[in-house]
This record gives sequence, structure tokens and C-alpha cells, in this order.
Amino acid sequence: MNTAELAMKKIIKPLLLLLLCAPALSFAHSDTHEAEEEADCENHLAGSFPELLKPYARLECDQFIVNPAEWQWRYPNSYFDRPYIPAFAPKPKKLVAGMRVFKQLAAEEVAAAQIADLHETKFTKIRTYKQAQPPQRLIHLKATNDLGDSMDVWFGFLNDDNGWVSICSPVCAPEYLFLVERLKQ
Repeated sequence: MNTAELAMKKIIKPLLLLLLCAPALSFAHSDTHEAEEEADCENHLAGSFPELLKPYARLECDQFIVNPAEWQWRYPNSYFDRPYIPAFAPKPKKLVAGMRVFKQLAAEEVAAAQIADLHETKFTKIRTYKQAQPPQRLIHLKATNDLGDSMDVWFGFLNDDNGWVSICSPVCAPEYLFLVERLKQ
């Protein structure tokens, strides 16, 4: 056996095998929405989650509002961190240990006449808000937790497939704004 054949057997064949198997191994542990199961927890408010938001969000364990399988939520310039809307207020009235749960959720469609005004007076002041035009559709969610802390969550839609969410508690901070996109079927 010559040197070339020996190199082929000992080095190149295992490398080729590794190259062929590596993609399969990396996908075996990837995080997909299809494989995601419902969390094992109590969802007392699941039946009272606002119908208006059900296509775009879902309640998980009365503690978090998260994206449904048809939608992707992400922070601007990031595809890895998964945003969610927590029941704990970013700036609570009082500090109390323990987990927080939502106690009240109410959503309403914002009238078209108000959208342009809110765009100018509220959203353009958020440093991470990059929209030059007001959203076509705006939904306001008023969420209150078990301590009585409430937050305003705004779902702005640029079209049927893209939009943003801003959590205001009490102010709309840049780190509480994220993007929403309908996943391609």
C-alpha cells in the first residue's frame, strides 16, 4: 500500500464521514416550534385570553405571553433570543419575592384616527422603533398581575405578516420592543 492510499484510508475517509454526519447531528438538537409541547402547568386565564390576540400570541402558565407556532417573535438584529411578555412588571410598584401571574388581560383595537397620533407621540420616542410610517393596525393589551402592577402592551402591524410589540410599564423602553413575523408555510 502506498502513502496516498494510506492517507486516504486513515485521514480523508473519516473526514468525509464527519462532514456528511455533522449536519444531521446539529439538527438533531435544534429547537423547533413544531416539536414544542405545551408547558405542564396551570392556565387559569387560558379561556379568558383576549380573542383579538389569539392569532398573534398565547398565554403560557398564566406567567408569560409568548408567540404561537405560526409567528416568530425576535429582538431587532437578533434571531436567537426569544422575547416574551412576562407577568412581572419591569418596574414594579413594590418588590415582592416569588413568581408573578397575570390576573387580568383586556385587549382592544385602536381606532385608525388614534394610530397616527400614538405613532408620533409615543412610539417614535422609543430609540429602537425604526418605523417611519404608523402601523396599519394597532392592538392595545392592558395586562395586570397579581400585585396590581399593570402594563400596556402594544401590538403594531405593518401588514398581515410583519409588525412589532412594545411593552410599556410605565414607559416604553427600547429594550422592551421586539419584532413579530408570520412564519412562511
